[in-house]
Amino acid sequence: MNWQMFPPTMNMWVNVAIAQWDAGYAVEGLTFKTADQDAYGRYRELMQVIDAAVLDVDTLQYSHRIVATAAMYMVLGQHCGAKKGLIHGNLLAEPSPFNNAFGSFLHKCFDIEPAQIQPAIQYLGHFTSLPFVYAPPSPPSASYVSPADALAIGQPGGLALLPDLQPRPARIRTGTT
Repeated sequence: MNWQMFPPTMNMWVNVAIAQWDAGYAVEGLTFKTADQDAYGRYRELMQVIDAAVLDVDTLQYSHRIVATAAMYMVLGQHCGAKKGLIHGNLLAEPSPFNNAFGSFLHKCFDIEPAQIQPAIQYLGHFTSLPFVYAPPSPPSASYVSPADALAIGQPGGLALLPDLQPRPARIRTGTT
């Protein structure tokens, strides 16, 4: 039947791409997973573009790896000062150290030609107008119930946060109605 229990997701392709980029293709110190605030900001921008794109049904017209690499190109391109003309022009065709490095990255790591991601770059362009959130995720609120505590609800020795979910005594049915 050829079942796939763990198909590759968009986030998986993004993580593969940024791991490859950071490992040997990074230009001008533009990385995603190094221990500095600039890299963290780029990572948050990339993942927010991906998160927004996943919610749009039109994203399904592109493969996950095309969307992942196109979003990566957009984020990196904006940090290289290539924002003007990024969406509407064919910026990938312009000779630059960044385009050369990214084209080599696409070809060697994903067997993709730079021209293949241009339509996805144009499509993803409207997601970059969304406001980005750079703050780290906030801690849970006081009313937060952890998954472990939620599983313990109603168990012997567990929490009794939701009394309506406590087991009820079994009713014994008699033969009469």
